[in-house]
Amino acid sequence: MDTRAVVWSGPKQAEYRTVSLGEPKPGEVLIESVYSLVSPGTEREWLTSDESHAVLGTTFPFVPGYSVAGRIAALGEGVTGLAIGDRVVAGPPVGGHAAHVIAPAAAVFSVPDDVPLRSAVFFNLGATAAHTVRLSGVRLGDSLSIVGQGPIGLLATQIAAAQGAWPILALDLDPDRRAAALAKGASYAADPTDAAFAETLAQVGGGTRATIDLSGVSAGINTALQVTAPLGTAVFSSGMTAPVTLDYGSLFVKGLTVIGALVAVRPAEMRQDTENFLRLVATGAVTTPDRDEDVHDPTTAAQVYQRVLAGDRTLTAPLFAWHQDDH
Repeated sequence: MDTRAVVWSGPKQAEYRTVSLGEPKPGEVLIESVYSLVSPGTEREWLTSDESHAVLGTTFPFVPGYSVAGRIAALGEGVTGLAIGDRVVAGPPVGGHAAHVIAPAAAVFSVPDDVPLRSAVFFNLGATAAHTVRLSGVRLGDSLSIVGQGPIGLLATQIAAAQGAWPILALDLDPDRRAAALAKGASYAADPTDAAFAETLAQVGGGTRATIDLSGVSAGINTALQVTAPLGTAVFSSGMTAPVTLDYGSLFVKGLTVIGALVAVRPAEMRQDTENFLRLVATGAVTTPDRDEDVHDPTTAAQVYQRVLAGDRTLTAPLFAWHQDDH
């Protein structure tokens, strides 16, 4: 079958056109997309060059997107536990920015009845946030810093607060993002480049037991090392392929443990983190960004990706709307 999709035709080039999709094979499902989510940091990196998305095994042109929410339209042979019409989210490695998506049944999750698809489509970002909090090892009463309060950082702040981390120090250069972090459960919020930051750090004992970096820049990674207390844990979840110079002195002298948080490395935990995130949304413990201005018609994909490439910080968590939302 044919469908409409966003196609990355070359480096820094996005367009909206018809593509051939085919039919679901055994073990696959066909999803009629309602929303697909753009992850600005990761997709900006991948759209820049073939080298940056080598981890996907892809080259231009291809259909990007790895977070889609919609309804099952057809089932491949042998698929059980799912039915046509079910509300689901799916995380195929590519192909998500399309009106119809074929995904392995193993990458499909049922959406709880009381979770809107517009919230559920954040599952991949939410699972990443939950995964970083899990890897940090924080428990009730443990201190935590989160560097970068973009969409994933704000979700991680809420998840950490929901499981009792305290105090939570949210770090970001943007004052609006810092204010959002405080509203979502952070105990403190600060600009790590501000001269007064040392005073804020002193309020959490000079450093936190664990730190998560979600900044997407090398300066954020080194900030994470600097604010982690001795014998603490730093979790890196920035999708960067360029070489990074680490503050080895902080890492070595403090005896820090550093963990890479690429979720694809731990598929079983990723499934659990996805289900946990959807449950947290269902209970209201976690809320997702919900701004009408973030919902875009796929025909405007070229303009959306120009803003992504430009690093437009007002483009918080853009969604493409493909079919009518029935929730």
